[in-house]
Amino acid sequence: MVADALHAKLTQPYPALSTMFRLDFCEIYFHVDFLAVADGISSMASLRSRAIPVAIGESQLLVASLRDIVKSKRESGRPKDLAVIDVLEKTIAETETPNQA
Repeated sequence: MVADALHAKLTQPYPALSTMFRLDFCEIYFHVDFLAVADGISSMASLRSRAIPVAIGESQLLVASLRDIVKSKRESGRPKDLAVIDVLEKTIAETETPNQA
C-alpha cells in the first residue's frame, strides 16, 4: 500500500460528510488530502489541465493550482476555507510577480 511505503497513515476523516481521504505523515506533522469532488470545479479533467506536476521520488503527482484551490474554497463558503483566501491570494500575487531585483 502507498501509505505503508511512505510511512504514513491513510484515513477518511469525515466518512459521513465527504469522500476525502487523508494521508497523514505523523512524524513530520504533515498531511495531504485527496478529493474526488471539489466545490467550484466543474471537472477533474479541467482541474488536471491546470495542475502543477510535483516530483516525489521517481514518481510525479499533479497538485491543483492555487487559483483552483482558492476558487474551490470560495465556492465552499465554509468559514475555515474563507479564512485562508487572503493568504492564498497574496501567495499567488507574490509568485506571479516578476522579481524586481
